[in-house]
Amino acid sequence: MKPIYVDHGATTPLLKEALEEGMPYLDRSFANPSSMHPFGIEVRKRINIERENLAKSLKVSPKELYFTSGATEAINLVLQGVSKCVGHDKEILTTKIEHKATLNTLHTLEKEGVVVRYIPVDSQGLFDFDLFEEMLTPKVGLVSLMWANNEIGTLYDMERIASICQKKNVLLHVDAVCVATKIEMDLSKIPIDYLSISAHKFYGPKGIGLLFVRDNAPICPLIFGGSHENHLRAGTENVFGIVALSKAFGIMSEKRKEVIAHLNELTTAFREKLSQIDGVYFNGPTELSNQLPGLVSVRIKGFQSIALGFELARHGIYASSGSACNSDVIEESHVIQVVNRDCLEDFGVVRFTFGKDNRLEEVNRIVVVIKEIIVENN
Repeated sequence: MKPIYVDHGATTPLLKEALEEGMPYLDRSFANPSSMHPFGIEVRKRINIERENLAKSLKVSPKELYFTSGATEAINLVLQGVSKCVGHDKEILTTKIEHKATLNTLHTLEKEGVVVRYIPVDSQGLFDFDLFEEMLTPKVGLVSLMWANNEIGTLYDMERIASICQKKNVLLHVDAVCVATKIEMDLSKIPIDYLSISAHKFYGPKGIGLLFVRDNAPICPLIFGGSHENHLRAGTENVFGIVALSKAFGIMSEKRKEVIAHLNELTTAFREKLSQIDGVYFNGPTELSNQLPGLVSVRIKGFQSIALGFELARHGIYASSGSACNSDVIEESHVIQVVNRDCLEDFGVVRFTFGKDNRLEEVNRIVVVIKEIIVENN
């Protein structure tokens, strides 16, 4: 039987249209965009066109967009680059359920003397806005938060968060990897200073990302060399990646309403069926309005997470027992350790992230497999 891929939170398949659009830049249009001959100039023009297209979608200026190797680099560039510019005496505010790209970078900065403070979150991954505002003291120079959590799907009111940061005159970085193309990001209306996305999470290629830096927001480069990306990120541009990223972003943004309706249909049906199984419990928000479309995180009694993931894979269900970025480390999710620490010894955790090509018949099969696994384990 054909395997069912429900790990789109780890990565998505590359759109055929994105591949076809980018392929010429691995073949006949191979010139270095910094070269001054006609071949190089043509490639440079294409990069400029795609930067302009993305800027129109995000409602920003093209000069505020920088191409990176992915969101991990973009996040590092913001956290380290801003701290370098504003000084290590300024504190950084975040939560303990951010992506490891954020947390491990902040741990490094802590070793260098930067004070990092963590906003407490509840069992749904949500935090109290009054407490958040209280924590924004004059010592805080930067807030770094996910727009949506990648493991339990908590979706945050970023307009409210950005408004509070603006009122307090504190810079805001948003890890928007999980929400790119899933929600409208009008950065002309939301006062976000920095925003990071990665193409392979919205049917683009791996190895290419995008960083938004609002005009006049402080940031210093970490990589030195040529004058690429307006002197912020040295290195010859990944033209194939840039073109394919832009194509995927455009297509998936156009299909947003259709895709989100489909994902909500799948996750609603999945949650309804799972709620009828003894020993299965949900992680993350209870309200759909606070939940990232397409993501369902559950804990199942009587398993270890890694064993549960293997059992699902044995039955042809490819989901995630944690963040894909931590797959070389056999340990429970740091997010679950924060929001549901008391349940770790008795429950296995698995995250299902549906994509645009999943179907209701697959949801039914996954439910049957989960029931079989639970029976086999008893």
